[in-house]
Amino acid sequence: AKSGSALKSIAVSAPTVDLILHLNDTYGDGWNGADFFLLDANGDTLAEYTLDSGYSTAVTVEDVSPGAEYGVTVTSGNWGGEIYWSLYNAETGELILSRDSGGYAIV
Repeated sequence: AKSGSALKSIAVSAPTVDLILHLNDTYGDGWNGADFFLLDANGDTLAEYTLDSGYSTAVTVEDVSPGAEYGVTVTSGNWGGEIYWSLYNAETGELILSRDSGGYAIV
């Protein structure tokens, strides 16, 4: 896992599926150095996302494998209290994980 980060595992039990990641910033100036990392079961980075500017964006995380375990790490950047994110199943719209779900905290 990345230094100064938190790890939360999520399991995907459907056939290969796309996920939608919403990145939000309450101040509207982007994530200011904060990053969202999707990790494999070994803690290796599969993908990295950030919000360069503005209030929000949505990105597609493609071809998530069935039954695989993934980790999520989010670094705080300069203004960690401004950033929020949520990860959804693109097909069903089901919320999988968010900054506030399951006591998840940005560090």
